[in-house]
Amino acid sequence: MAQYKTGIVSVTNGSAVVTGEDTVWLTNVSALDRFKVAYINTIYGIASVDSDTQITLDVNWAGETLVQQEYQINIDRTTYYDLYKTINGDADWEYWFTVALRDIDTELQMLSDRIETKGTTTTTTTSSTTSTTSSTSSTTSTCSTSSTISTTSTTSSTISTTSTTTSTSTTTSTITTTSSTTSTLSTTSTCSTTSTLSTTSTTTTTGP
Repeated sequence: MAQYKTGIVSVTNGSAVVTGEDTVWLTNVSALDRFKVAYINTIYGIASVDSDTQITLDVNWAGETLVQQEYQINIDRTTYYDLYKTINGDADWEYWFTVALRDIDTELQMLSDRIETKGTTTTTTTSSTTSTTSSTSSTTSTCSTSSTISTTSTTSSTISTTSTTTSTSTTTSTITTTSSTTSTLSTTSTCSTTSTLSTTSTTTTTGP
């Protein structure tokens, strides 16, 4: 059997708690199994197994309040896609089988979309880079130096000596010394430097 359906259940609108009678859920049912009241085509997940006679659904029961109803809990599913299994003797097997088919259909469509997307994806990458670098350096230097030194030195010395002696001897001595020195130093220095550097670099890269 792919289902556990021993006993009967009661459900309350707006409540996630399911109460069982003559049920043994602790050893036969697990969280994440699926719960369905007989003949009502809505499946609920089981959030927890609280006792042999109480389980809690993952959402509140949305239907009307029902008491002492037949039910099924699906406890056997496929390994890879977690699809509902149906075995001879299962209750409401047509609905469980239909839900499993819908799940298979969804998985196949998703797989087809992935294959189609992978097979028709075209990636075109174009890379174009143009780089132009222009560098111009100009240096002009002018240096002018003018230096004039003029020195004039004039020395005049006059020495006059007069000596008179009564013995009628007269001596007159005059010494005149004139010294003139003129020195002129003129220095002119002119330096002119002009430097021009011009560099132009152009790089063009086109990639696939």
